[in-house]
Amino acid sequence: MATADIRDFVIRSATNARYRVGNVTENRPIEVLLQKLENILQSNKGDILGDPDFGCNLEYYLWRTDAPKESIRRTIYEQVNQYIPELFSYNFKADVELYEGTYRDIMYVNITIQDNEVNFILR
Repeated sequence: MATADIRDFVIRSATNARYRVGNVTENRPIEVLLQKLENILQSNKGDILGDPDFGCNLEYYLWRTDAPKESIRRTIYEQVNQYIPELFSYNFKADVELYEGTYRDIMYVNITIQDNEVNFILR
């Protein structure tokens, strides 16, 4: 059985903690999946030309005063299922917490991805 070629361009900036100097392509599967996940979490629906359904709309939810965290969590799972289903082969878990802020509400999206070699917790 052939193994999939999972190389991709590195899209992280130098300010990202996971940035590696001189690294133009990424070939570690978990890193490629993390880049895809970051894209989904940071995109709003309609941001991607040709795919109006791509993105979690987290900014939209943050400005709503009645955003149910279960709805946000479900949106994240639906996006991952549609765009990066291979992430479920790792132990993927997303939890959402909402807190009322002074000027704006605060949302914590805790992502846990467990691999045999590496454990990631993104916040």
